[in-house]
Amino acid sequence: MRIQILFNRVCCFAVLIMAFAAVSSCKKSTSTATTSVQAINASPDAGTVNLFLSGNLKTTAPVAYGNSSGYFSTIAGNQTGEVKAAASGTTLATFPVSLGANAYYSVFVTGQTSTNNVTAFYAQDKLDVPSPGKAKIRFVHAVADVPSVDLMLNTNTVFSALAYTVVSDYVEVAAGTYSIRATFKVPGGTGIGVTTAFNQTFNNAKIYTVVFKGAKGATSDALKLGLGVMLNN
Repeated sequence: MRIQILFNRVCCFAVLIMAFAAVSSCKKSTSTATTSVQAINASPDAGTVNLFLSGNLKTTAPVAYGNSSGYFSTIAGNQTGEVKAAASGTTLATFPVSLGANAYYSVFVTGQTSTNNVTAFYAQDKLDVPSPGKAKIRFVHAVADVPSVDLMLNTNTVFSALAYTVVSDYVEVAAGTYSIRATFKVPGGTGIGVTTAFNQTFNNAKIYTVVFKGAKGATSDALKLGLGVMLNN
């Protein structure tokens, strides 16, 4: 009889231990993993903007046109993103995001308030180190009223017929200085548009995002169709 009672007590103790372990395991599984995100403002008339994730302000300062917020840390997982005008607090775009743990992402804000088509899209930034003597670049089409665009380095087309809101994969190029420009079909016409070429140095072991941005027909040099180059690492 005493043996049976002792056995029952041991069994109960074992069950309690298993239950405690299960609870501990559940707690571990819900621990908050983090990831890194930056916001890039490519909307020519939205003014400075802020990025919110799940209702929380994430940008430490409003992001001006053509600029990046730099990376900030946030909780990984599914969240709702909001882009708001910094001056008025008006929500310009709402979008879902799914963020993996211990990764890097860029959120691109594009479109124009004047045509009520401001939107946001995002891509993962793959920051593994390029091969020796190389840099990595990718190309982003962020001009709403241009159907597709090519990116040229010197006389070579590196990215071809990129559609609006598409973010290319990264490609490696030899580190060095290139003349870069974009070419595109003129909407409503038969001609080919060309952005002003400029010299850009892609440094060894560095990773870059080249953004096609601006507004068709803009007269201000700051807002004309052109390219912005941002360093990712």
